[in-house]
Amino acid sequence: MKDYLKELDPGLVYIKHVIEKGILKIYCESLPVPDKPIHSRQERIVRDLPYGEHKVELHIIAKKYFNPDATAKKRTIAERFEFVHGRGRRTKRLEEWLVRMSAQMSSIGLE
Repeated sequence: MKDYLKELDPGLVYIKHVIEKGILKIYCESLPVPDKPIHSRQERIVRDLPYGEHKVELHIIAKKYFNPDATAKKRTIAERFEFVHGRGRRTKRLEEWLVRMSAQMSSIGLE
């Protein structure tokens, strides 16, 4: 599982995994930023490519940090992940795979 997470982002830390009703749930979090105090933590669920016959859900503990810029309007800064679009619920590689599969299954086909 650790290698699976390292493919997505080397900064993710594996916590545990559980298989429930055909879904592989992988619990992980990112490495903390040393000089930023943490405001809060929230679980974010993101779907990823299937692992064998199991669907995959990443349960990521996303952190919010206090904004060091006192003049800014927002007091907190949310953690961002490169492998997910903004507030997306699927990884970029899953979205690319879905586009390829739908193009192959389409009677017209994308060229």
